[in-house]
Amino acid sequence: MRRVVFLTVLILWFNSALAADHPDIVQAGFSPDAHYHLLLTVYNQDGSGFPVAAIQITDVWRNAIVYSRPQDLEHQHRGSYAR
Repeated sequence: MRRVVFLTVLILWFNSALAADHPDIVQAGFSPDAHYHLLLTVYNQDGSGFPVAAIQITDVWRNAIVYSRPQDLEHQHRGSYAR
C-alpha cells in the first residue's frame, strides 16, 4: 500500500512539472470576407514566468502569415516604471 501511495504522489508531482509554454486562445476569428484569420494568445513563459501576449494574422487565401508579434508584458512595464 505504501508503494502505491508513493508512486501515485510521484506521478502527480512529475505531471505538474511540465516544461513548455501552453498558450491560451483569447480571441480567434475571421474577417467578414474570410480572407484573414486573427489569433490572439496569452501565456506565461517557461522558466521566467513572464506574461506574454501574441497576435498573428494569417492570409487564408494565400496560406501565409501576414503579421506575427509576441509581446513580453513584464519587460514592457518594467522599463516604463523604472525611475
